[in-house]
Amino acid sequence: MQIFCKNVLNAFIYFFVFASVATILSQWLGLFFLNTPLIIALSTIFCIALVKKFPFAFELQRKTFLLMFAVAVLCAHPLLLIHPFYPASNDAFHTIMVRLLQMNQKIPQTFEPYAGISFTYTFGFHLFAKLLCDLLPFVPDYLVLWLLGLFFASMQPILIYLFAKELFKSEKAAFYSAILFVGTKMIYQNMFFGMWPRLFAMDLFLLYFIFFFKNNRLCMIFLPALAIVHSGMLFNAVLFSIIYLLFHRENFLPLLKTTIALPLALPSLAISYAPTFLNTFQWRKAEMLPISELYSQIVSVALWLGWVPLAAVVIGLLWMLRKRKFSKQGVFPLALLSAFLLSYFLLVLIRYPSANVPMEFAGLAAIIFGGLFFADLRFKSKELEKYTKALLVVLCLIAFFSSGYLTELRLGSKITPEQAKFAFEFKLYDPELKETLFLTPGASKIAEFSNKIPYDATVGFFLPFAEHIVKQDSAYHELVQRAQTQQKILESRCISCIYDLNLAYVVIDEKYFPAKLAKTPVLEHGSIKLYKLK
Repeated sequence: MQIFCKNVLNAFIYFFVFASVATILSQWLGLFFLNTPLIIALSTIFCIALVKKFPFAFELQRKTFLLMFAVAVLCAHPLLLIHPFYPASNDAFHTIMVRLLQMNQKIPQTFEPYAGISFTYTFGFHLFAKLLCDLLPFVPDYLVLWLLGLFFASMQPILIYLFAKELFKSEKAAFYSAILFVGTKMIYQNMFFGMWPRLFAMDLFLLYFIFFFKNNRLCMIFLPALAIVHSGMLFNAVLFSIIYLLFHRENFLPLLKTTIALPLALPSLAISYAPTFLNTFQWRKAEMLPISELYSQIVSVALWLGWVPLAAVVIGLLWMLRKRKFSKQGVFPLALLSAFLLSYFLLVLIRYPSANVPMEFAGLAAIIFGGLFFADLRFKSKELEKYTKALLVVLCLIAFFSSGYLTELRLGSKITPEQAKFAFEFKLYDPELKETLFLTPGASKIAEFSNKIPYDATVGFFLPFAEHIVKQDSAYHELVQRAQTQQKILESRCISCIYDLNLAYVVIDEKYFPAKLAKTPVLEHGSIKLYKLK
């Protein structure tokens, strides 16, 4: 059994090497043409060569696989049991980006035909997801993305274990860290929200340092892949590296040498990072966040971290102060936690979008500190230690099922079963991509499942339109104008305004928009009506 687990683990890591190579190659070839068979063939060849040149062999406790299974079940059960076979809380734009790559068969400059805004959101995950969507055309694209996200999320307990094991040279600290990870909220929030790039990027970060700690040069393939997949997580990796080097100065040159691989991400740096960098420099807000509101953000830290890891940090810190045991190993995760919490509060204070990105690594710091604390405890017997581990797992499960916020996401926060059924019927009625006005809640998900272009592409994050990501050009202002026009229609209930838009369809939920068109609906489901305009 141990040999089987070892082989499975190394096969999973081999997959990440392949995914990293495929993402890097797709980025370069995608400037001209995205040929899936060619990319897969080249990625396989390079992957085999790299693994042969820099071999690896990892082992871990079999019970760590049980934690992986637990996370997989917790992440998967909403789609399997609550809203079968469609994600009901995730943003639609990841699916739309993959569809756009498939339409163009290259990296596009804009989001046309959905909107004219610049295609500058980091697209590494979507390039890799496109490969799998091309290989599995019989599976809906949103399910392929969900399956990828499920794999990336489920791998994190194992990668946390390997990361903590190499960092602290302690299997005990590693296993306790993996247990505490089950009690965090962010992994489930990222899964239910469909933050697939974050999940992928976190795995790549952990692998980068796992291989770095083992002096394996294969770490250099994960760094550019991380840069291509998520800019915010690359910022986290840089801040982590700075804090790490303050405690391990002897590793400055070895770590610096790994950055020679970053030019492999040059297309992404030019396409995605340059606009974000320029927009960030021009970022201005009339007012900073009031101190009174900052207090609520401080309280929200517990919600981000999860109360089990947070309790472990508080108890561990009190134990450290009482014992006056301030080792470098123990202080390092506390320094990490402080640095990432500080960066989070600073970003919140200036109202910067994506201010929550540093909380990913604040959670990581809390987990490994808690793991180190439990590993340092001296239990009177092995039985007591087993009960402690079991109790931690139970507390983590209680934290998951007692969270009102996670319950809302599990039930489906962006589309109801009625709306989903209508969307699938709409696609059967007309599968072609056509512009549609959605006067209904859940508009972005209905548009995603029915394969339609919403008149207001800002609703429900159908497209990634945040002003710090996209170019501030005429297309962006037109997108904003469309959102304002739709809002006026909703407020005034102006029927003639709908006809003036010259669209193919309009979808009206009469509970949401209590007005009727002088036409017979071509499709209806409950209070939701579909009208054909031309």
